[in-house]
Amino acid sequence: MKITELTSFSHEEFLQIRQLMSELDNSLPFTKQQLENVVNAPTCHLLVMRDATDTIIGTCTLCLFYSPTGSKISVEDVVIAPAFQGQHLGRQLMEYALQFINSWRPVTIQLTSRPARKAANRLYQSLGFQQKETNVYHMEMKSQKGKTS
Repeated sequence: MKITELTSFSHEEFLQIRQLMSELDNSLPFTKQQLENVVNAPTCHLLVMRDATDTIIGTCTLCLFYSPTGSKISVEDVVIAPAFQGQHLGRQLMEYALQFINSWRPVTIQLTSRPARKAANRLYQSLGFQQKETNVYHMEMKSQKGKTS
């Protein structure tokens, strides 16, 4: 398996990534524009894992940001295609991501994982991540159609 940062993409690669994102949440639409936003953002790094046929079978997005309490990396959308799960590829992808992040030290790495994703949670803990006692809140601010500013 080969892991690289995706800096541009073809239509076929978009379709492969869209399929992977549907594994995380198939109720959310995933558009080429969203992928372009990630690929073109200077503080986002989309890592992709490819199989021997060059098909994208895994992703991990790293988002670097700064706050008064220090530099932080948010690890997002870690997913391995179902046909490849159980082969320790998630570990391989996360270990690559941690090496990739190494140059940004000192930095705090944050990620979330649903409790139902038991294997993923065990993986993160085995890599040294510790569960933080906190509440996670989210709010979706959808576009206001018809509004002009």
